[in-house]
Amino acid sequence: MTAPGLSVAGTTVGSGLQYGNFQVVLGATQHGGVTVRIQSSDPALMLVSPNVSTAGSPFIDVVVADGQNRANYYVQGMEGQTGTANLEVSAPGFTSNNNAVVTVVQPAYDISGLNTNGLTTFSPDDLFQVRVGPPVGATSISPPQAVRIGGTTLTATISSSNVGVGQLQTLTDVSSPVTVELAPGQSTSGNSIANGGVTLDALGSGSTTVSASIPGLIQQT
Repeated sequence: MTAPGLSVAGTTVGSGLQYGNFQVVLGATQHGGVTVRIQSSDPALMLVSPNVSTAGSPFIDVVVADGQNRANYYVQGMEGQTGTANLEVSAPGFTSNNNAVVTVVQPAYDISGLNTNGLTTFSPDDLFQVRVGPPVGATSISPPQAVRIGGTTLTATISSSNVGVGQLQTLTDVSSPVTVELAPGQSTSGNSIANGGVTLDALGSGSTTVSASIPGLIQQT
């Protein structure tokens, strides 16, 4: 007689970021109710969390009711750390699984939603966002991943190379450079000026380059 198994998949998360909603899948449903333990093999590198709004910890215990076969979790990469760790999952009456690998990488950022097709001085201010997540090549990030709950707010400094052509605006500043913040739980800067976002205001003819920087993160073009 063989004990049913536990299925769990590996993933990639940025350091200082979080990613989910993943599931441990139990190989049986009529188990009478069971507690699934989901544990990081290296808490200095990677933590686990039961949901999107809870700070990570070295392990979590998820109660799965009889008739159900899913235990949800998130993974969180620790700030300034890169490498791999395993998810170790176990439950009474089930075969443990320690094979899922979580890769923690240096996160990157890009600029999303900026109108590059040409604005006029009569155009509405152009709202755009700074996003963070694992790098894809040298041009983008995917998927966007939120700053981890319990982690450190990221500050993006945004500049316009020619403020006579295009000026940046936030809720508190009209200038260049300006700053926006990505707080724990946010994968992008604000989606409006009122919510901490940033816009580009076309002031004259010509071209300007909008760029951003976040210390410790990879810049994507």
